[in-house]
Amino acid sequence: MYNVWFIVGLLMCMAGVAWIVFVTRRNYKPIEAIVSRISKYSQTKTSVLLHGGKQDEFAFIESALESLLEQASSFQQQHREDLLLRKAYLFQQLMEGQYPSHLEQWNEQREAMGLPDLSQPQIVNVIEIDKYPLFCEQYPQQDQYLIKFALKSVVQEIAAGQETMLWTEWISASKLGVLAAAEDQDPNRHVATLLEQARQWVEEHLKLTITVGIGEKVERYTVIPESYEQARAALKYKMILGDNRIIHYAEVSGEDRGNAFDFLNLIRSMAQSFRLVNKDWQEKYSTLIHNIEQNMLDRDGVVNLADYMMYSLGREMSCMAKEFQELWLTEGQPALRNALQSSDTLEELEQELGEALSALYDSILALMEGRNHADTIQKVRLFMEQNSSNPDLSLNYLSERFGMNWKTLSKLFREETGQKFVDYLIELRMTHARRLLEETLLPVQDIATEVGYSNAISFGRMFKKLMGMSPGDYREQAAIKQQKFGN
Repeated sequence: MYNVWFIVGLLMCMAGVAWIVFVTRRNYKPIEAIVSRISKYSQTKTSVLLHGGKQDEFAFIESALESLLEQASSFQQQHREDLLLRKAYLFQQLMEGQYPSHLEQWNEQREAMGLPDLSQPQIVNVIEIDKYPLFCEQYPQQDQYLIKFALKSVVQEIAAGQETMLWTEWISASKLGVLAAAEDQDPNRHVATLLEQARQWVEEHLKLTITVGIGEKVERYTVIPESYEQARAALKYKMILGDNRIIHYAEVSGEDRGNAFDFLNLIRSMAQSFRLVNKDWQEKYSTLIHNIEQNMLDRDGVVNLADYMMYSLGREMSCMAKEFQELWLTEGQPALRNALQSSDTLEELEQELGEALSALYDSILALMEGRNHADTIQKVRLFMEQNSSNPDLSLNYLSERFGMNWKTLSKLFREETGQKFVDYLIELRMTHARRLLEETLLPVQDIATEVGYSNAISFGRMFKKLMGMSPGDYREQAAIKQQKFGN
């Protein structure tokens, strides 16, 4: 019996070993096939998978699985980024009216991408970071991205707390577009309250300010671009109304805000006074700023006026000596351009432009004082201004009074002023005439005599040649402008 049981035990052990070998080989075959296929694509990395001079197949499998997981994670991240880019692109297309062509096209991907329901009324708003050039100077690029992310997130969180559906996307470096569902009876007020909370939070926690333009409610998705343009138009009045506030399009769209071309004569007169080193340029500059504020010009109108001012000053300086032209190109024009670009509000623009103009005026004055005969020509000009009504005023008359040859006086006068004597005298008389036409009710004949013309017909002909209209028409237009400024 002992031998029998011994043989049976031995046979059982042998059968167990045989079963283990069989099962192991059967289960290892798929793994072996996987390893074989992977090894064909990783010949360049076999050195990483060697352990003690022999190939570690389990390490190989582990590395392959890690690579697959990394690729899957990378694909998921890429998908999320692509989704964000697609949403931003769709937002831009929606604002510009390029998409969708029909509502069903939008609804096909609305749920998958988390898009709003365009069958409901919508309001478009635009949030702008105030003093954006200064913002870029104060913060490195990484911090700028972080602050913009915080701004976008806080708007969304405040809206979620009030159960309001918002879609926010950056439409430019400094502007955040906000599409809000208008479900309440007074949606403009509701959205304004929400954005006012966001404005206060940003001012308190992010150490910067924002200005918000709010468009009108639209019932159909096809009219969303109009609300978008209204919000952008409202933001342009930040120049007049100030920053760090909410601006409704309805507040700035109801009245005639004036025409920038109404100010061109005043700008030309200021530029001429500047070239002639007359201190009255400051009074004209203040009048220009006051009229802009009274007429509620938007940013585009103000920028156009500033550009025309720089053009007029450049044209006047081009008539002067070479050193004055170089002063304008190297100091004056760049300073004025920087002042315009760095100003968000009319108050800031008035200060920045005023300082730049004052610095340029002082430089011109110092340059003139250092030139030969500058003092004499300055006295001549002052005498002409005080005696412009004298019909006998001429080069010969002035040369006798100041003890100088008339040819020398004419040459020096042109060098210092950049104008011929006759042109300067006519301009001086016409400036005086315009002031009398605007401020008095004197007949044209009396005004002609007052400015040095014995013949009213000659005066009228010269006035129309320079101003493009008769003295009577000019007086009528001046009265209309004064009435509008008074209102």
